[in-house]
Amino acid sequence: MAKKQPQRALVVTVPDRVEGVIHFVNIGGRWMHNGSTSAAKRSYTFGTSAAYFDSDGFWTDETLSKILGGRLCHYNSLRELARAYRMPVRKLRPYIRRWEA
Repeated sequence: MAKKQPQRALVVTVPDRVEGVIHFVNIGGRWMHNGSTSAAKRSYTFGTSAAYFDSDGFWTDETLSKILGGRLCHYNSLRELARAYRMPVRKLRPYIRRWEA
């Protein structure tokens, strides 16, 4: 097994009444959908195993790489993301997420 490497990415969580919070990660300047806490708890979206999600509700690196191969909800800016969720852009607080993969 390969040694795990430290990873980091700019992410933002968006509050949602149905999903709890929805996670987005910035990849190449676009904000890509990257899981939610309720989906991680249910985990029936991708099967019966919670192995698709990290403990904080983000998709694992292996899952995200498969998802990025297909069509994926993405936004070109935080302003566009905020508009889609009907909230002021100043309420979105991007932060650096660190993990090992």
